[in-house]
Amino acid sequence: MACLFMLLIVGLISLEIFLRTFFKKSTLIADEYSAYFMVACVFLGLAYTLGQEKHIKITLITSRIKNKFYKLCLDLFSLLIAF
Repeated sequence: MACLFMLLIVGLISLEIFLRTFFKKSTLIADEYSAYFMVACVFLGLAYTLGQEKHIKITLITSRIKNKFYKLCLDLFSLLIAF
């Protein structure tokens, strides 16, 4: 679904460029719907990656922690802040 919304963004922006270049017209909604599609793309992509435990982490601090319990606490703390 995230890929579909990304393709919709590309299609909508391409349509807007085509209409403005050749017909001096605008869809008047391209920027607004592109923003909505981008939000959908991000949320759907994040849901999948978080479910697969493949989300991007900055491991500068967590790579130095050897204790798994402290790593888990730090991960939960960072997720709580992000939430």
